[in-house]
Amino acid sequence: MSTPAKKPVGSKWGSGRSRPGDTVAANKTRSEPDADEATHASAATFKYLQQIATTLDDMSGDMDLAQTSSLVDNVLEEVGPKVACYLDSESSRTLERIIQLTSDDQLTALTRYMVDLFPKISDHHNGSHVVQKVITLAHATAQRQLAQGDESGIISHISDMAKVLEGTLLNAMFDKYASHVIRALLALLSGADPAVQQQQARQKKGLSAVQPGPAHRGASAEAGAPVPEAFATRFYAIVESFLSTLADSPPEAIEQVCCDTYAAAVFQELLQAAQRLDRLAGPTSEASLVERLLTPLLGSGFSNISVVGGMLSGRVSSHVVECILTVLPESQYVPLYTAVFRGHLADMIRDQSANFVVSHLISVIPTLPTLELILIEVTPFAEELLPHRSGILVALSNSCVRLNGLFKEFNACLAKALNLRSMTDRKETIRRLVALPSSRSKEGISVPGCLILQNLFLFAENQVRYLSDAIVNYESSELLDWCRHPSGSRVMEAFFNGTSPDAAKKRMTRKLKGHFASLAENRFASHVVDKIWRISDIPTRESIASELAARREDLANTPSGRLVLRNCRIDEYLKGKDQWVAQAESVERKKALFSDLLAEPAPTSKSSDPLLEQLRQEDDSLMTELGFSDAGKLAADGPSAKSSDKKKSKKKSRTSASDSHDLLLDAEEAPGQEDSASKDIDALFQEAVPKGALRDTGSQVSTEYVAPTGQFQTGAANSQAMTDVLAAIEQTTGKRRKRTSSEETTDAAPSTEKKKKQRKFMMN
Repeated sequence: MSTPAKKPVGSKWGSGRSRPGDTVAANKTRSEPDADEATHASAATFKYLQQIATTLDDMSGDMDLAQTSSLVDNVLEEVGPKVACYLDSESSRTLERIIQLTSDDQLTALTRYMVDLFPKISDHHNGSHVVQKVITLAHATAQRQLAQGDESGIISHISDMAKVLEGTLLNAMFDKYASHVIRALLALLSGADPAVQQQQARQKKGLSAVQPGPAHRGASAEAGAPVPEAFATRFYAIVESFLSTLADSPPEAIEQVCCDTYAAAVFQELLQAAQRLDRLAGPTSEASLVERLLTPLLGSGFSNISVVGGMLSGRVSSHVVECILTVLPESQYVPLYTAVFRGHLADMIRDQSANFVVSHLISVIPTLPTLELILIEVTPFAEELLPHRSGILVALSNSCVRLNGLFKEFNACLAKALNLRSMTDRKETIRRLVALPSSRSKEGISVPGCLILQNLFLFAENQVRYLSDAIVNYESSELLDWCRHPSGSRVMEAFFNGTSPDAAKKRMTRKLKGHFASLAENRFASHVVDKIWRISDIPTRESIASELAARREDLANTPSGRLVLRNCRIDEYLKGKDQWVAQAESVERKKALFSDLLAEPAPTSKSSDPLLEQLRQEDDSLMTELGFSDAGKLAADGPSAKSSDKKKSKKKSRTSASDSHDLLLDAEEAPGQEDSASKDIDALFQEAVPKGALRDTGSQVSTEYVAPTGQFQTGAANSQAMTDVLAAIEQTTGKRRKRTSSEETTDAAPSTEKKKKQRKFMMN
């Protein structure tokens, strides 16, 4: 979409003025109030506000509640609705400090003034800050008054203030200063906290890893607080007037909105606010607010959804596309991907703006089959992703964890990106990711590389075994440095929290033994100590506690050390070791009782969609070139390796953690054992991860999953498990033994009767 020439689309606040931005002069900053506005306040008022600023500086923190309340009352009475006070540079800053000190009643009184002041000061660079401060603080006050059943106070005043947006929003959203006020007001009307929204807007575009949990689209979106009826009614009226104004404007008006820096930000907030209200309203037969707001841009029923493709390369419009992907109905993802993204991902990822849109698309994609299509298309040019497009790999790994699948496929893509051809290279995955060149690197450790590693350690166990075997063989000094690093510590946390074998976690714990006290003093490493504590058995915890107890005084003098002492209950350990151990064992027994209830459902089956199957076959040849065989194993080099595989009829059993204290990992196998690389390969790639199924509808691909028979039928098992747990809690140990004996007798009766019938049948 090319940026259209900006034209006036209405008048702002109904004052008859042209939209600011139409001319250079209209965009100039007003550093001082106009002459006619200054007449509303005397010189004495400005001098009084200067004295108030000095008082606040001198008595900051020393005023009690009564003094503060009296000071605020005096200032509000003196200033009142005097416009010039809100537009003056120094006075407006003083008023912002005063507003921060207001009580609910005082803020309600000030909001009553704002109803008339809003159209006069919200488009001024000083006045807009004052209005925004009032709106930000109004959220908490409105929630408290709503809980008391009072909607006649600040709720009514905010609703009246927002009424000015009806019929003027399309024009006002282009204003440099008013746009910030409008965004805060829309967030407030939809039940969101404007302070939180502003904080998120100020944060730089960054990367993050996901935590294991329910995989559903929009899980991270703010649910919002209860919305007063007056707020919802006003928001609906604003949307209606906005759509009506758009209908009466030139066709390019919506393009102007999407390409303007300030208007685009307001439009994004409007979509997000509409989504919050749609969720509160629940499913309806009518079109949702989001669908109605997107209709002018994407067409009725999303018939013109391909227009998004022209917005991807725009510096501003690409952000609008990201917002559209966030609020888009789930049923529209496949049509959008097919019409806009499919077959063009390589060019989009190379683009300076569009690559962020692709990354966001991957982050919000709702189904495994669509994610698999993206992986199949990205893998052939994966080597181009590093180092400058590492965010794509972070997003892919995030979604694999979020949707719980495609782990083998992502490993193949990562191997292509890092140019890992042999098993020896694959064991260097961690070092290559940590040393990845990046502008986000800190102290030689790459932030994007660490984020990918965090997600890798949450993959299925057979897909991360090679990483676990590699990291536990690093030197203790290197691991300790990672623990103390802001990004490296998160990798260590993910290792202990992830799916790595228990033997590897115990081996890592032994490598850190003797350093737990020094780690607890570090703000980053202390989190690693907490994670180790949570997953360790009683003897290991006792060993850690003894180290921490020996340096209790030193740890108590550091913030992170105090938290570790509290979490590990070191004071109780010092009072009585036996009682501490008994209490810890009691907690573990209770956790074991409920362990059956925490079982996760099995992953979905593979798709039978013909198109996806064809792409998989094409991808299989590529994965074979990368070193992956059809069975999901790394292809060996030469015929000798193949014959060696045929000779292996059984895999040597691995010693359990309880059998030996010093476990041999793959890198420490004794002489005479089979090739360690082959064992690594078998453990890593033996089982292919099943994928979600697509249902073939003939005309188009549906994202509906077809669950295999027997899967997801866990309700009866969980119900029985809960019954057993409750019975175990309610009854004494003796009664449980009596009940068990009785059940065994009952179970034996049918077996005896069956044997009698068998003998009788044989005699006949």
